[in-house]
Amino acid sequence: MRKFVIALGAICLLLTLVMTSFAQSTAIIKVLAVSDRTVARDTLDIYDKPSTGLPNVGVGEIVYLTGNPGDTAVTAWAWTMAARPRNSQAALSAANVAVVKFTPDLRGTYRITLRVTTAAGQSDAVELAVNAANYVGVGSIVGNPQVPQCAACHNGQVDQKVRPWSETKHGDVFARAIDGQQSMSWRASCVRCHVVGYNTDSLAVNHGFDDMARQEGWTFLDSARGGLRPGTWDTMKVRFPETAKMANIQCENCHGPGSAHMGNNSDNKMTVSLETGVCAKCHDSGTHHTRPYQWDNSGHSRPPEESRPSCVRCHSGVGFLDHLAGVPDSLKDLTYLPITCAVCHNPHDATNEHQVRTVTPVRLQNGVEVNFDLGNICANCHQSRRNAVTYVQRYSDRFGPHYCNQSDMVAGTNAIEYGREIESTPHGRIIENGCVGCHMSSGPEDPNAPGYLKLGDHSFAMKSDDGAEHIEACVRCHDDIDRSFDDIGVDDWDGDGRQESAKAEIQGLMTALAMLLPPVGEPTVVVTNRYTSAQLRAAYNYKFVESDGSGGLHNPGYAKGLLQAALADRENLGIEKVEGPAPLGYSLSEAYPNPFNPTSVVGYTLANDGFVSLKVFDMAGREIQTIISGEQKAGAYKALVMLAGHPSGVFILRMEAAGFNASKKLILLK
Repeated sequence: MRKFVIALGAICLLLTLVMTSFAQSTAIIKVLAVSDRTVARDTLDIYDKPSTGLPNVGVGEIVYLTGNPGDTAVTAWAWTMAARPRNSQAALSAANVAVVKFTPDLRGTYRITLRVTTAAGQSDAVELAVNAANYVGVGSIVGNPQVPQCAACHNGQVDQKVRPWSETKHGDVFARAIDGQQSMSWRASCVRCHVVGYNTDSLAVNHGFDDMARQEGWTFLDSARGGLRPGTWDTMKVRFPETAKMANIQCENCHGPGSAHMGNNSDNKMTVSLETGVCAKCHDSGTHHTRPYQWDNSGHSRPPEESRPSCVRCHSGVGFLDHLAGVPDSLKDLTYLPITCAVCHNPHDATNEHQVRTVTPVRLQNGVEVNFDLGNICANCHQSRRNAVTYVQRYSDRFGPHYCNQSDMVAGTNAIEYGREIESTPHGRIIENGCVGCHMSSGPEDPNAPGYLKLGDHSFAMKSDDGAEHIEACVRCHDDIDRSFDDIGVDDWDGDGRQESAKAEIQGLMTALAMLLPPVGEPTVVVTNRYTSAQLRAAYNYKFVESDGSGGLHNPGYAKGLLQAALADRENLGIEKVEGPAPLGYSLSEAYPNPFNPTSVVGYTLANDGFVSLKVFDMAGREIQTIISGEQKAGAYKALVMLAGHPSGVFILRMEAAGFNASKKLILLK
């Protein structure tokens, strides 16, 4: 017995240890990017200066670190600087806070550790290395002045970066500016973001542009003092060669200083990051540079997280780059990253306008090729994952075009067209650059205007969270729009006797179709494995319009045509089999509601398989609607009566099946 108790105790202890290990807290250290806008809006005095968020920084440049354990509430933080270069006096700003900062004062590696405490206990220590170095510029390598420093390794056939970078606007932005080609209002305050390593703090002596300018005696001259004119750059290269070497936006602006970079090894003291913070340090000044902030208001900054290889192509920036490179699903990087600046724009290549990664036309899942020029990069993800015609042959989980079928909708293709020729609204043909032409057109410029920095441009939004609508994108063609997309009026598409906006008419058609699909009589669509082939076809068109997300405005003509085509398949819709015991006879129930406008639901039962007819007649005996006229299996059913477009009055619902006849009075009251 004693041995049993001891064994039982050991098992309990083991289980406790196992459960504790599963519940243990975890800690993650992240270098935090900080823009000028963040510094200006910081009310807690945490952020003093902007930072790229890279773990490779210049000597004397501030580093912000945050502990990020996920959604778990942290009750205590334990930061320590475990190692630093000899003679360094650098220290962390605090030990028990969510965000710490420090300024590396010497070249070398600084190792920071963190433990966090949550309700599950204290985490193991995690460590992050931050490298501090000096800037070197693209320059020339020692002993071979003909070869630019970075180009020695990064301009070959396998890794060609330097030459295409030099042809981007980053590659000569400073040179063009001081030659007067950028803007005559370009001034000294602009210099810091157009050069390498500019930091005038007393500790930031790291061979950056400001250090070299001070050493060589270069000073900025505006147009009034003889600067900003052609030839200024050529003169600077001769008189101030070390300063010129650090001019323009170079490799180290995005990868950190390179003096400790020792080639392709496991600790090469350089970094590669696709994070937006790298760009935001200069492109989010809070005034005329606003695009990272706009992006932060967009869905691209927070796509739903997925880790499946087939999903990361659109749910993760890393996966999207793998997709463009043709990497097979089995080899794709599953790391989650939002769709950041460097995902859509290639920092090293100006082949395409705005350095967009790709403008190659995109082939949709039904084989149709679309070409939206700059908008083609959007079409890689904003398309259906299905070939509609083959997909609707059978039920499947998550039934529909998979959420983002905007390219299919704009092009007017890849839905169920019922053999009809469905006419499209010509948005896809006449709007320059497709998606980009509307979603990235300039938003409000007045900081006090609704939707400022939340509409158009890099927010990509047509409606902001404060209710503002980006109608400026439409008034170029639709000059009758006043305040809202709802100003776009059309004919009575849904047959309810009212002429409303295009969005309202499309919604009316969707509601009418939803009422015909199970659950019959309810304005929702819940696709199940009990759907018939006809119901699957109609449901796909419903989901196609719904998933597009524009309320039909991307292509009102095609959206209307798809819904009307599905509604015209009336004899195959509006009927739902009710689960339950087999009925013992034939019956027809009273309609509910009754009176109604314009829809009501009736129930009926069939004792045996066979032919059934369910039709609606007016009081003159004219047939005005056939709900079903065909073979059905025995069972209980409910059916939708829809009399939209008919005047108020009394109608007769008549059922015939296997010698059974029954009629019910219907009252349409508008």
